[in-house]
Amino acid sequence: MTLEQLQYIIAIKEEKTMSMAGKKNNISQQKISYAIKALENELGVKIFDRDAKGVKITSIGSEVLSFAEEFIAEITELKNKYGHEENQTKLELTMHMSEWMPYFFVTKFMLAIFKEYSFPIENILKKHNEELMAEIVEDKIDIAFIATQKFGKNDALNIPQEVFYHKIAQFVPCFLVNQNRSLAKQKYLKWAEIIAEAIVCEKNMEQFLQAEEFIKKNGKLSNLYFTENISIIKKMLENDLAIGFDLKILNQKSELEEIFGENNLKIINLFPANRFYVEVGYICKKETLKKREVKKILEILQKNY
Repeated sequence: MTLEQLQYIIAIKEEKTMSMAGKKNNISQQKISYAIKALENELGVKIFDRDAKGVKITSIGSEVLSFAEEFIAEITELKNKYGHEENQTKLELTMHMSEWMPYFFVTKFMLAIFKEYSFPIENILKKHNEELMAEIVEDKIDIAFIATQKFGKNDALNIPQEVFYHKIAQFVPCFLVNQNRSLAKQKYLKWAEIIAEAIVCEKNMEQFLQAEEFIKKNGKLSNLYFTENISIIKKMLENDLAIGFDLKILNQKSELEEIFGENNLKIINLFPANRFYVEVGYICKKETLKKREVKKILEILQKNY
């Protein structure tokens, strides 16, 4: 998902046709149509119905549109509050992130950057870890943030010799359970206890929870729901329609816990023997650590983690 795709959805809604939306964004109808189709394939949903009369947004598309409008509004607010270039130093560096990165880390880290520096969020592309490492080796990017799924604390990372890696934080899984459930009385939860339960979580969890290695170790979870819309997760939890799944840094609150507060929900950790870890760190070349812009990024990390 990219910022441009979200902007295109809003433009199509406002202009009624893809051709007019393309003109508004100074791109061809073919390009905007391709961008929307790529997003539909990524999310696994149909955002627009197309016919000879034009396009019509679907019911699921309306939820995606709502998310797009909220996200664009938040980005605009951040830029208006912190993005005045005359008052900020511009960061001239290329920074990408892992495709599977805890959303809480991204939002917290980017907010910290916007408070001090001018940096276009459009430049932060999400890619596979292997691709990021290759780009670091080939000097195509300055620094990358990678998230690695580990089933043991000491699982080794496959980092090329010429690449410098530094761990920032380690996230662990947790569940949000409606306090009316009997499960809410437990201190820990095991995968075996929730194998048939409906589980709802953010879209970026899908890649991991459906990964082949995870399924082999923990069995196939039968009822998984993924959404970009936090309000949908909140409604499902409040109405006891599902268990929430999230990641958090040890001894800290998770993102969903921060958003929802107490709200008749109980946070329960995964049973230690069943636990996996998501390690977040940054990679770059050793000589890149001397670059002024990279030093500034690392200073922000040290303040927040």
